[in-house]
Amino acid sequence: ISNLYDKMSYSEHILADEALAHPENIVYKSIHELADSLHIAPSTIVATTKKLGYSGFREFKIALASEMINPISQNQDVKQGEESIFVKVITSNIQGLEETLNSLPQSYFDEAASIISESKMIYIMGIGTSGIIARELHDYLFRLGIECSIITDQHHQLLVANRIEGDTSAILISQSGVNKDIIKIGEMIQHKGGKSIGISNFLNTPFAKSVNTILAPFKSPTAFHENNFTMRIPMMAIIENLYYTLSKLLADRYQSSVEENKKVIISTSISAQVE
Repeated sequence: ISNLYDKMSYSEHILADEALAHPENIVYKSIHELADSLHIAPSTIVATTKKLGYSGFREFKIALASEMINPISQNQDVKQGEESIFVKVITSNIQGLEETLNSLPQSYFDEAASIISESKMIYIMGIGTSGIIARELHDYLFRLGIECSIITDQHHQLLVANRIEGDTSAILISQSGVNKDIIKIGEMIQHKGGKSIGISNFLNTPFAKSVNTILAPFKSPTAFHENNFTMRIPMMAIIENLYYTLSKLLADRYQSSVEENKKVIISTSISAQVE
């Protein structure tokens, strides 16, 4: 924006100024809502985003949201010494879990668990580091005896998304909520009329709008630190609570799966071989 600012018209300056000063006002509005609030035409918004090198308003919003989550400026407090780093890491995790506890009512988990229990097959998808969390979720559901498959190849994700309907559903994982590929998967499933559950950190993102049910603790993008590793902790807490919600819902089926798992796994334990 800064490089092209001097070449912009008056109306284009209005959008550019809003993006630089208040990007959150753009990320959370539709093109018509933004046009009304800035008193410019939607066509001006589209033309400006294309002048900036984007395919359109949607891609521009995703780019803005990405910068909000991963700001260029680094947090200098991290460099103050090993002890302060440790305190920052623990404090950030505590804050994240406290906000998760206060923002996610149990009814959201009940709704997601209902979709899972009523599905004959669950497809779990995540890209990049979100794929690591997807594997954790797959392990939880698999141990409950739920028919599920994890799909990490992006081409396979597209093929599967095109087939999800009826008694199959998907759980999509996106830490940031702004990855274009996983958003496309969610939109494909919605277009087909399929059911999808999203697990993310943030509510007000394009990803949250691309799924039927969203489990996310934070209202808007923020940054505990540059790589968002802290943000995995609330998501793991969400997955664990979803596991126990399903356990209660499945009742006897859950107990049967637990017993079967114990029988299979106990032979791998050293303690089981010691008299």
